[in-house]
Amino acid sequence: MVDWLYSRDALSPLAQPARDEMLNDPHWSVWFAQPFSIADLDAAAAWLHRHGLVKGIMVDECEGPVRLYLTDSGVACVEGFGSDTGRYVETQQRGPGSRPAVQIGTNSGQVQVAGDHAHQVQNIGTDAEQLRLLITGIAEIVRSLVPDASDAHEAEQAALAAVSERGVDRTALQQRFRDWALSTLRASSTSAAVAAVSSATTTLLIEAGHLASDFVRENWDLALIS
Repeated sequence: MVDWLYSRDALSPLAQPARDEMLNDPHWSVWFAQPFSIADLDAAAAWLHRHGLVKGIMVDECEGPVRLYLTDSGVACVEGFGSDTGRYVETQQRGPGSRPAVQIGTNSGQVQVAGDHAHQVQNIGTDAEQLRLLITGIAEIVRSLVPDASDAHEAEQAALAAVSERGVDRTALQQRFRDWALSTLRASSTSAAVAAVSSATTTLLIEAGHLASDFVRENWDLALIS
C-alpha cells in the first residue's frame, strides 16, 4: 500500500486517492496470485495510520483512512527502506542510538553505510539552509577524493540553485548532482567511497522530498485560509 501510494504521488493532502482504488491496479492488488480484499486494505491502512506512515480521511465504518496519503515517515520508508514497513518501524523503535553517526561537512546524523544498495535514514533539519550545507559537504568529499574533478564547482552550484526557500527541484538534484558525484567517484575512487557518498546523496534526496512536501502543504494551508 505504501508503494502504491508513492506511485500515485500521494505525498500531501492535495493527493488522497481512495484506498479501494488499489484493487484496480494489478501490480499492487494481488499477493501470490490472490487478490486483496476490502478488509485487507482497511487493516493495512489502519496499521500504517497507527505507525504514522499515512494520514487521511476517516469514516466511522472503517478502522483506517478511506482516502489517504503518505506522511514524511511514509516517504522515508519508501525511499530509504524500499517500502519495507516492518523494517522501517523496527528501526524507528530501536532509536537513533542503534546506528553509527556520520558527519558530512557541518551536518551530522545517524546513517547506515553498508554498500551500493544500503538502506539508511538521516535526521537533519529539512529546511533549505540545511540542504545547502549537505550539498556543500558532499561536494567537499568528492573534491577531496578526486582533486582533478574539474566540473565539481559547476555541479555544486547547480545543486545549490535547485534549493530555495520557496521549494526544491528534486529532479535537478538527482540528475545534476547525485549522478555527477557517483559517476565521478566510480571512475576514480574506491567502492567504499562510492557506497558512502551514495548513502549521503540518498539522504539528500529524501530530505529534499520532505522539503518539497512541506512547501506543498504550506501553500495548501494558505489556499485554505484565503
